[in-house]
Amino acid sequence: KNNNYPFKLLQRYDSSVLVSKKNEILELSYSEINGYNVSNRVYNKDNFFYKSIQSGTKSLIMNPLYGVDYITDEFGFNHGRRTLNFPVYETEYNPISRKLYLYNRLSADNTGFYIYDLESEQLEGFVECEKAIGDLAFNPINNHILVSEYARDRGNGVIINIYDGISGEYISNISVSGNEYASEIFISPLGKIYVAMNMKNDETVPKISIFDSKYYLKIGEDINTAIPISDSIYNSNGYQMHFCYNDLNSKVYLTVGPTNNVPPPYYSSSNSIVRLKSDPTDHQ
Repeated sequence: KNNNYPFKLLQRYDSSVLVSKKNEILELSYSEINGYNVSNRVYNKDNFFYKSIQSGTKSLIMNPLYGVDYITDEFGFNHGRRTLNFPVYETEYNPISRKLYLYNRLSADNTGFYIYDLESEQLEGFVECEKAIGDLAFNPINNHILVSEYARDRGNGVIINIYDGISGEYISNISVSGNEYASEIFISPLGKIYVAMNMKNDETVPKISIFDSKYYLKIGEDINTAIPISDSIYNSNGYQMHFCYNDLNSKVYLTVGPTNNVPPPYYSSSNSIVRLKSDPTDHQ
């Protein structure tokens, strides 16, 4: 059954919104005279339009069945595609070097990430990782890429690998002994890095480690999370965390719960409007 579900929303440069559905991309616009208007930008049943990101006047949309699609209004409406060797579901933006990092998370077979240059609009290469990626985050303080390993303890505990934000070259890693299966990484505007650990459902308790974003020094002790036992926990493969920073009180909030199991090519993720800032120190 080919259900044409909506997946993601993207706020564009002109305040219109792109709606990524399985088979099509819609544009929602508003004017004081005509009110809301919905127009069809792209329609094709052989696609899977997913997460999107805005770069200048160009909208980039993840299409796991092929690669990355783009829509631009420069010199008239234009739709194109960059084909990748394997599908990607996730993307991270580097506003300093104008790069996109394209990757898959958790138990994906392809353990690495692409580097896409937004200036030249070319793929610059692929960085191979030894283990499955738990998460990938950009650290604007050092222009580094942080990649957590979703894997068992290999002797040093949890590993967060550090790569150069421009070239993708490996620099070093952060290790946390006594833990495994690192997943979500969240970098707060206050210069702290939060890493979710023990995120696979194998009778371990999910924890959070906090690091300084400049020198990667560990801050305090690991924080245990209280997970109530339920059927959804037993039936899931692991846990997932969602972080949020509150500007009003300068605090970080998070939710933790079981990972939803869905058949491919569908990938479980929360819907949201993503807005990128030109100022690398200003995060949302």
